Amino acid sequence: MFDVEKGNISVEKGNIPAIFIKMCPNCGGDITSDRLSRWLPCISCLPEVPENITFEEIKNELERLGRLKNLAKIYEVEKRADEFSKFFEKIVGFPPWSLQVGWAKRVLTGQSFVALAPTGVGKTTFGIVTALFLEGKSYIIIPTKLLSKLVAKRIIEAAEKLGINKKILIVHGAKNNKEKEALQNSDFDILITTSMFLARNEKLILDKRFDFIFIDDVDTYLKQPKNVERILKVMGLNDDDVNELKTLMNRKFSIARGKESIEEKIKGFNEISEKVSEIRKKIKGVLVISSATAKPRANTARYFREIFGFEISPYATTMRNIEDTIINYNGENNGKEKLTDIKSYVFEKTREVIQKCGNGCFIFINAEYGKQSVYEMKDFLKSSGIEVATYEEFDEKVQEKFRNGEIKAVIGISSLRNPLCRGIDMPDAVRYAVFAGVPRFIFSLGEIDEPAKMLGVLISLKNVIGNGKKIFSFIESMKKYSGMRAEDIEKYPPIKERILSIKSFIEEKLNDPEVIKKIKESEDIPLRIGEDGKIKFVVADSSAYIQASGRTSRLYVGGLSKGLSVMIVDDKKAFVQLKKRLRLDLFESINFKEFDKIELKSILEEIDNDRKNIRDLMEGKITPLITRASIKPPQNALVIVESPNKAGTIAKLIGKPTKRRIIVNGNGKTQDAWEVSRGDLNITIIASGGHIIDLPYSYYREDNGKDEKYDVKIVRQNGKITFIPKYKSIKRCRSCGENFFEDEKCPYCGSTNFDDKSEVIKAIQKLAQEANLIFIATDPDYEGEKIAFDLFMSIPKYKKEIKRIEYHEVTRKAIFNAIQNPRDINLSLVMSQIVRRVTDRWVGFAMSEFLQKEEDKRWLSAGRVQTPVLGWLIEREKEMKNKIGVLSFKGEENGISDSIRIENKEQAKRISESIKKLKGRKRKNEEDEKQRLENAKIKIRYELLDTSEDTINPPPPLNTPELIKEAFSKLKLSSTQTMNLAQQLFELGIITYHRTDSTHVSDVGISLAKEFITENIGANYFVGRAWGEEGAHECIRPTKVLTPDELSISSKIGTISLSENAIKLYEIIFSRFIASQMKPIKILKGKVKLKISWNANGEEISIEKTSEMNLKVIEDGWNKVNFLPISDVGRLIVEKKVIEFETKDFKFSFVPPVPPYTHGSLIEEMRKRGIGRPSTYAYIIKTLIDRGYCIDRKGFIIITKLGKEVYEKLRSSNKYSKYTSEEYTRKVEEKMDKIGKGEENYMEVLKDLYFELFQNEQTYN
Repeated sequence: MFDVEKGNISVEKGNIPAIFIKMCPNCGGDITSDRLSRWLPCISCLPEVPENITFEEIKNELERLGRLKNLAKIYEVEKRADEFSKFFEKIVGFPPWSLQVGWAKRVLTGQSFVALAPTGVGKTTFGIVTALFLEGKSYIIIPTKLLSKLVAKRIIEAAEKLGINKKILIVHGAKNNKEKEALQNSDFDILITTSMFLARNEKLILDKRFDFIFIDDVDTYLKQPKNVERILKVMGLNDDDVNELKTLMNRKFSIARGKESIEEKIKGFNEISEKVSEIRKKIKGVLVISSATAKPRANTARYFREIFGFEISPYATTMRNIEDTIINYNGENNGKEKLTDIKSYVFEKTREVIQKCGNGCFIFINAEYGKQSVYEMKDFLKSSGIEVATYEEFDEKVQEKFRNGEIKAVIGISSLRNPLCRGIDMPDAVRYAVFAGVPRFIFSLGEIDEPAKMLGVLISLKNVIGNGKKIFSFIESMKKYSGMRAEDIEKYPPIKERILSIKSFIEEKLNDPEVIKKIKESEDIPLRIGEDGKIKFVVADSSAYIQASGRTSRLYVGGLSKGLSVMIVDDKKAFVQLKKRLRLDLFESINFKEFDKIELKSILEEIDNDRKNIRDLMEGKITPLITRASIKPPQNALVIVESPNKAGTIAKLIGKPTKRRIIVNGNGKTQDAWEVSRGDLNITIIASGGHIIDLPYSYYREDNGKDEKYDVKIVRQNGKITFIPKYKSIKRCRSCGENFFEDEKCPYCGSTNFDDKSEVIKAIQKLAQEANLIFIATDPDYEGEKIAFDLFMSIPKYKKEIKRIEYHEVTRKAIFNAIQNPRDINLSLVMSQIVRRVTDRWVGFAMSEFLQKEEDKRWLSAGRVQTPVLGWLIEREKEMKNKIGVLSFKGEENGISDSIRIENKEQAKRISESIKKLKGRKRKNEEDEKQRLENAKIKIRYELLDTSEDTINPPPPLNTPELIKEAFSKLKLSSTQTMNLAQQLFELGIITYHRTDSTHVSDVGISLAKEFITENIGANYFVGRAWGEEGAHECIRPTKVLTPDELSISSKIGTISLSENAIKLYEIIFSRFIASQMKPIKILKGKVKLKISWNANGEEISIEKTSEMNLKVIEDGWNKVNFLPISDVGRLIVEKKVIEFETKDFKFSFVPPVPPYTHGSLIEEMRKRGIGRPSTYAYIIKTLIDRGYCIDRKGFIIITKLGKEVYEKLRSSNKYSKYTSEEYTRKVEEKMDKIGKGEENYMEVLKDLYFELFQNEQTYN
């Protein structure tokens, strides 16, 4: 504990002294870290705090002192939530799960929401208990009369059990006069009707006001916006409000699609937001909607989004817990094999699988066999004594027989249009699926009448018909319309014309015998030749496989139920194509195993155990269920990440999330969050947007005085000195991009349009109150750890488990592994970041003030890390002035281009003069000039002196410096551009963390490379390498087996959104990583002598150089994916031994001995010299360019006159010259690393720096 005013400070383990400005949870004033870490009020609110004080005691003491403010609201919610939990337990027989408590808190704080949860969580139970618990009137809307009677019965029984005197009115129809009279007179506390009743009798209800409305099974409501309008009216809006809301939503849509400037759009959106906010204030009561399974219409979704702040998504998950297996057909399905023979094999194998696996089977026959095969399969299985039904017979009675095992299997077609594939949800009964053949479409070119079919054909043929840009443009246009059916296309002639033009293009290509040959030789383009000789396309239907197999694995309160899929592979090419399509759709690989080699008994036991759990839940046997070790009560979790893009990616990895808009104040401003269920966890994900607080500073950055240095408070106590940083929430100007801390407007440009991180903090606090588990998932580096620490300080601590999770790739496996293995915040890393920040602040501001006074320029600044880099740029410029001679030439016929460097200045001058003599002066006469040029020749002679074989190992995978260097070399990208693109790839879950010095490859990475190399190049090419010892990070690598070509297709078809440069950067990362896991190359290398000679006015002159070069590859290895350059000289001389020619294309020039620094080479220099870190490399260069100290000239970093002046001024200062040296900066970095490892005291490091910088100003007492 410490008290700044009283001088009572101790730096204990677990406490980092700091002051947080305007962050007291009670009064909003300044507060110290020891109090905020326990979510206690500041010293002004509560001067004395006993050691084990409870939340209630804090509230009572504040109340006694007359200082209870914001904590009153938090306390009231917690108190009411406790009351709800006790009430719930009395009714249901056991306490509510934390997920239900979280829902209760949202109701108690006036938030409307979607109760997002899987089977068995008790959404209806929650609605019933809440209606009984709350004061005022409640309205429960049920889809059917039967269900409404059941719900009414449960409410009446619960009310009688607890002796609750509430009038419960169930209205089945308006004809019942007694019910109608009670409804008209508002003679009820809880009203229960069907949704149809509200639609037909809205006038009876519109004048009633409800505190709580619960819609159970929202699907019926999603079909008609009118139903949502009725609810809005029930909640307080009138027809004028609803019409105005429609107008505002349409205007918002128009602005978004319009051509106005960003500033004009923001202004328009803000005006609309303010008007919607006024309408929203008229809404009375809370609306809770049970999670949906159908997709809402656009207008319906917009109502919920604008008024209630949430979006409705169909409740689903993208996760799978399925054992994917195959049984291979040994023949070839290429049109020559008879379909009847193939079908016979498939039917027999289907029977064998059912005999082994038993009841609960869905059979999906591939569409190529035709609908008649459904009945053929039924007859075949019945003849073997297996009771089955077709999808057309699968009514309620047959479903019940399927549940109790009288019917073992149901037969459908593997097509999204088949109801068995996606319309039936029986998590308690469906155990496994059998695919009778690979799911696929088959059609001729003439039969392609829908964009979806055309899209499949284009993706299949893209690698064999050439013309990449054209193909990709076709793919993009077909993706845009892929949801349209054939009948829709007829209404839109331009789309129909587009399909016809693509058909024409493909038809033309298919007339090329070379294309047909490539198709036949391909591993994944199956074709059929019809009886009429016409080609038919076969396109694997990956969507049908995902949906149909998904029937066997459903999300419930215990997690994802186990499922089994058995595919009888009747077409090898279609299967290879299916695997590739699945990789594009799921963005990850599905590992198909051979059915005969799996542990079938244990898999079926797991499947049956999950089905028993689900049946128990459906029958209400929850109490015994929650005592089972395999079932954990569902919890409410908040995950806080840095980037909004990453928040969306993680949510979509888990399922189909609903978007929430968290209202943080009365002006209508909101923060976005994503909500998604994993079954055992209901997860809300929100982004902090990077740092939320920082050391504040005024625009003019003035020194604070004796007891404070640049917003770091200095406290002397008992002969010791303590440094206490002050932190304040950041504001970021949307107009100029600058961070600032002043309250009203940006001090740099005067704009009042800015983002305020205090609003992000409020949104996080609001969400944290709902959750019992909080995972802080910021980036895995020093800065990320400090952001995690700041977020921890900002979060309410009552009844919360707050943990830090760390992951190095945004994949489902990595995220779930992080959640399973949380840790505490590493305070050593936080202390290290504090030292870095304070050091940068003290040194930077002190040097900046010195420069500003010396030069009388208030805008000049300097930095601890940036200044040594300026010195390197100056040194490089000096080096470049000592020029050397280079004689370069090009072979006019053989394409050889080469040069010789002459580093001796005298020799270079002589050769320069000789070349001038050789070329002579330019002639005025055209013939003379022609003759002069003809005679000005040099002789080139290459001679192969010796050869030897050598082995070249692959280069290591990329780290940050190497990535930036490669990106500049191949794409001419700046360091900032490269890191921004890498950030996108990381946030989308495509590559591992991109800020790293490591080249280490994890076991997961090695396994991933092995899979790709084995399948695509050959198992003999794989040589796994770890590339160094394991550390905090690994190299930059792909997170999944996704080729650059597949990534490009995913981008084109809209699975993800990436720029062309991002895909090219991924190609660099992918090829370098795969190469690093491949066998070495055997090469023939040679020692080659180059002699250049000429005759200048009778004088014979020659120069020579001998060098080693690669001549040819003897045995392929990693060059299969990463190019090994072999020069034209090497390629030719290996055959000829001697190459001689004359050339007129030559020149002699004086050039710098070294090139200017590029982004990559400058960052590599930083890494070698121990300056900066992967997270700061690009920022250092950007800062120098932004300050005008250097410029970026076509990717080369050039020092400016101002940069030289600033550096020289600092170097000539007795006080500050020390801080410009790389030696000092390197030592500081080393100390920070030691602090991060817990090997050095951070206060001692700050003390040393303080006295070095300010010893002439302060005297230590």
